[in-house]
Amino acid sequence: MKNFMHLVDHHEARCLALSADGTLLATGGMDGLRLWNAQQGTPLAVRADVGPVEALCFTPEGEHLLIGGRDGTLRRWAFPAGADVQRVQWEQPVIALAVTAHGGHIAVGLGTKSTSAGTRVVVLAPGATPVELLSQDKTQGNCSLAFAPDGRTLAALNVDGHTTEGAFFAVVEVATGTLLQQRFVGTLHYSGSVSFSPAGHLAVAPNPWRDSSGGVGATGFVVLENSQGPTPLLTSWWEHEAVFLPDGSLVGRSWSALHFRPHLHDKISASLTLPEGGPEVTLLTAATSAPVVATAVGDNRVLVGSVDELLRHAEAHA
Repeated sequence: MKNFMHLVDHHEARCLALSADGTLLATGGMDGLRLWNAQQGTPLAVRADVGPVEALCFTPEGEHLLIGGRDGTLRRWAFPAGADVQRVQWEQPVIALAVTAHGGHIAVGLGTKSTSAGTRVVVLAPGATPVELLSQDKTQGNCSLAFAPDGRTLAALNVDGHTTEGAFFAVVEVATGTLLQQRFVGTLHYSGSVSFSPAGHLAVAPNPWRDSSGGVGATGFVVLENSQGPTPLLTSWWEHEAVFLPDGSLVGRSWSALHFRPHLHDKISASLTLPEGGPEVTLLTAATSAPVVATAVGDNRVLVGSVDELLRHAEAHA
């Protein structure tokens, strides 16, 4: 893949998504949706008609983009010029999305930003009625969802930052609804992520295994051997999100930098750090079949690039 790195402008971007091959970037915010050519940094389409966007996810084959709206609408868009081929409506905002590797199931996180109505996770299968797999009262804030590579299990993380009762991490078996793991972790942070490697390792950030001595606002991440692994293989204390790349390496995000680990058990090998006093790094996502990363930088811009180019830039400014 061609090495590249770009900054694209999207005011108040709230969610990001990369196509599986890393060629397309979608950004969503209060002003709607924007679609970009990731390798060139050029805009392809703008949709203001969808209203504020809270969640985005490309389907694996790259033909459709799933759009989660604050108005509770899930849209399946045949981009860039096609129509919405599917719409599902809920009363709660759609705040998280995930899709299986073969596109057969879609996980939808439903929540609220302003009340204590709680978080729900439902799964859609082709031609079937939506099935609720998880429900947690008193939660608000952000939600992250990820399917295991085989699609049999779903990991969910709710990070709160407001209450000491709501934030939770759970893993559920999709076919039966069996709860495989559940941890109530109190107040954590305002953002976080769950991510599976191709080998089935599970990265959870913020770290729900941090003990009570970590106090309110605990951050960092853990990597589990699999979706049922009770003991962390790797623990970090100060990164707020962590995503696996297709080769199994890790990218983590702190407030001011991206951090790269070439292998699961390695220490950080390189960091791409923003200038001191500059904007914060607030969102992180990665392509599923190409080494491409996108991250929000402050309120107005999104950095997207190949890992090789990001590492080269980090080394040049070390």
